[in-house]
Amino acid sequence: MTPTEGQQRSGRLWGAVGCLGLFLLLAGGAVGYVVWARSLPPWSPPVRVLPEPNAYTEYAAAAAQIQRRPLEEDVSLADTPLAVVRGVVQEEKPHLDSIRKAFEYESAVPPSYSFYTPFPEFAHFRQAARLFAGEARVAEADGRWGDACQSALDAIELAGDIGRDGTILNMLVSAASQSIGIRPLERGIKHLSPTEAEATLLRLTGIDAEWGALAGNWKAERQMAVGGLYEVWRSGRVAEFVFGDGVSEFQIEPWYDLRQWYEVAKLELYPRQVVLRNYNAHLDALIDEANKPYPQRTTVPPPSDPINQMLSL
Repeated sequence: MTPTEGQQRSGRLWGAVGCLGLFLLLAGGAVGYVVWARSLPPWSPPVRVLPEPNAYTEYAAAAAQIQRRPLEEDVSLADTPLAVVRGVVQEEKPHLDSIRKAFEYESAVPPSYSFYTPFPEFAHFRQAARLFAGEARVAEADGRWGDACQSALDAIELAGDIGRDGTILNMLVSAASQSIGIRPLERGIKHLSPTEAEATLLRLTGIDAEWGALAGNWKAERQMAVGGLYEVWRSGRVAEFVFGDGVSEFQIEPWYDLRQWYEVAKLELYPRQVVLRNYNAHLDALIDEANKPYPQRTTVPPPSDPINQMLSL
């Protein structure tokens, strides 16, 4: 039986309604996915009470006063003429003494909850460690080996305090500063008297007992990264996070680099709760490995989601 014209119109109408319904269903699903993917569980920075006075703050204030001339920051004091080192050490001695005085206080690294936190003190800390090493070199030249080792230990103690329970960046600056102090210590210990050797060993043992564990660095790194992700997502600074500081979506030509726009889309649309869950599980695994004896540690691969892959670069 041939359908009537009315039946044909009705069939076309129902077909259009069906297509519209399917479109609305798909659109609603897409909107629902975007809303779900962009949702975030409640989070606020944990409250951490810092000691007062805080040795870390005192170190930063004193080290910031150190003048770099006539030494460039990347020049080792070991390669500088002794007369120049002696003059610089004498000029900067008040700032080194301020750091030494702060050794009496408890030290705690201020927490960071942002990818954009500046750390100007890191360069200053390395410079202070170099000057302690320079002070040790002057003492060596004068035959004061006990003083030389104590100056080397000043650099090492500073290194321990600036790295303990800080981010991975803190740990790396700590390791560099420790290395600067170890070199003059190794030179000096063979020249110590029994009394000087005992004092050096006693102080080194105390520094070692206070040295931070890698697990503490990973915990601080977790706080920084989680806070940083929330900041990026909440403030809409996704393009800046991918492309670089000071860049917005409106400053980038659409055809500039589709791969980079793809990275922005991933950060915007990948489920944020999944990213956070994967990241926290990854950091839990890293902390567990860090608590093991060094020979028993194994490599922890990063999660496979695109955001954590980006963070692990």
